[in-house]
Amino acid sequence: MREMGRHIRAKRFDAALVTARALAELQPNNPAAHYWHGYCLMRLRKRWSAEAPLRQALSINDRHAESLSLLGRSLVGQGRFQEALQTAKQSEQLDSRNPEVWDSIGVVYGELNEYAEAVGAFRRVRELRPDSARNLFNLAGMLNYCHETEEAEAVHLQALEVAPTQFLGYWTLSQFKTQTREDNHLPLLRAQLQRYGEHPEGGIHLNLALAKELEDIGEYAESFDHLQAGMQRKRRQLKYSLAQDQRLLARIREVFSRDFCQTEAAGSESEEPIFILGMPRTGTTLLEQILGAHSEVFAAGELRNFFAAWVSQARPRIERLTPISVTAFGTELDFAKLGDDYVASTRPRTGREKRFIDKMPNNFLYLGAIARALPKAKILHMTREPMDTCYANYKQLFGRSACPYSYTQEEMAGYYLLYDELMAHWEACFPSRLCTVSYERLVADTAAETRRVLAFLGLDWQPQCLEYHRLKQAVGTASTAQVRQPVYTSSVQKWRRYETQLQPMRAILREAGVDC
Repeated sequence: MREMGRHIRAKRFDAALVTARALAELQPNNPAAHYWHGYCLMRLRKRWSAEAPLRQALSINDRHAESLSLLGRSLVGQGRFQEALQTAKQSEQLDSRNPEVWDSIGVVYGELNEYAEAVGAFRRVRELRPDSARNLFNLAGMLNYCHETEEAEAVHLQALEVAPTQFLGYWTLSQFKTQTREDNHLPLLRAQLQRYGEHPEGGIHLNLALAKELEDIGEYAESFDHLQAGMQRKRRQLKYSLAQDQRLLARIREVFSRDFCQTEAAGSESEEPIFILGMPRTGTTLLEQILGAHSEVFAAGELRNFFAAWVSQARPRIERLTPISVTAFGTELDFAKLGDDYVASTRPRTGREKRFIDKMPNNFLYLGAIARALPKAKILHMTREPMDTCYANYKQLFGRSACPYSYTQEEMAGYYLLYDELMAHWEACFPSRLCTVSYERLVADTAAETRRVLAFLGLDWQPQCLEYHRLKQAVGTASTAQVRQPVYTSSVQKWRRYETQLQPMRAILREAGVDC
């Protein structure tokens, strides 16, 4: 056990796994031995493999809180969201005194968009381990999603005091609210940039935090200088190829050809889902919050469930899962089962209201399968002026290696063209299934555009849709600060503040015939 502990503290998880397996063989009736086996597999990101030893531990002691809570994380990683939620609730009932247990519970709730429950779990971690910077960051993030902005900022600053070299924290701090000349973090950020500007992570996050706060106060030239410096550093860390995305999206169009999409196929009978999709940073969260204020609609957030259900069908029949191989399996999908499995996977969060919204923008990649699997679902395509879309993505630091195309102007514009081409393909395949919602129209005449969308959804007009910002619906996206406010038009044509600096992006779009 001591040897395994040394390996874990040194983050030598391969070596720790060898020791953990040996321990489980020597002590087959010890649930802790099987837990450590599963723990090491989880740290090696082998989520499917981790399930068996964790369940073995629970077969010996079904109240082994460490194994039960970690099993929830394994299930989330496998896309088995409903089971993960049930496991988190069971773990809570054990009322463990181990902060690691509550951390796992909080992570599972956060992954499943159960932000209020995640706050409760992370508060418990703080009681048990008050000096954990990681937990303080997690707690602050969940508080922010729940619109508890002042407490979130205070907790986040406390975390930075404990861990001043957790550089992502400075960028996150800048995002909590719109900064003003009287109330900002510029002195802190400038001091830390001077100290850590050459650090691989510090140079990214501190520059991007400064870019955000300087833009908020109207210092646009200096803001863009920091933005570009941060993005250049970030791009150097990524292994990304626009050509790979070109091949993937071409394969999607090939597999989900117009002929294939228009052949009859049995699908789910569910009428519940409303999909809001499109490029990120186009107003999808605004539309979700407006519609989510309707009494018959539940805003479920950005769900990964649809693609997870697709992968679940493909996994037993594909030797090596890759984006291309999973896409190719599209012609073999049991679409009715896919649709039913998807809806079932959203329970028990959904099902209480007539409809629920899945606001995962990247579902535009899977629209062919969505339309066939859920023929009675409604699909809303959110659009925004091309340069505003590209600039909004270019200035955003995405998590989990999402949107890797967004860190240079040239790749950002290139990916936008791929998206635009794919959406034109879906429009041709499903001419009556998509309702296009313009961000510019939505903010210019919110009532009229909302009425039009509700009519498409088959829902009656309800005036509280225009009061969405008063309802404090939890929001777990980069747009958290914006949706606390009434509709505003100041983000329209925002890119023109940087018209000179964004010429490389604009030139690519205009050469391709995009009006911008």
